[in-house]
Amino acid sequence: MPRSLEFLRRAQREGLLDPAADLEWTRRVYYALIGEALHGPSADHDPDAQDPDALATRIVDTLLHGAGRRA
Repeated sequence: MPRSLEFLRRAQREGLLDPAADLEWTRRVYYALIGEALHGPSADHDPDAQDPDALATRIVDTLLHGAGRRA
């Protein structure tokens, strides 16, 4: 099993992801977010693109919360 799938299963067990979430789809979305963060059209012009912690935070926040409002 890919490590990313183990990571997502753990997040699901800990209540960070919906129990009904399709983890294979979520894994694909996770990889797409990483690719966009590193190579997307704004990567060269985004100051956060040079900061690994900022990129990781952006990726995880988007994965866990989407683009909707945060309470």
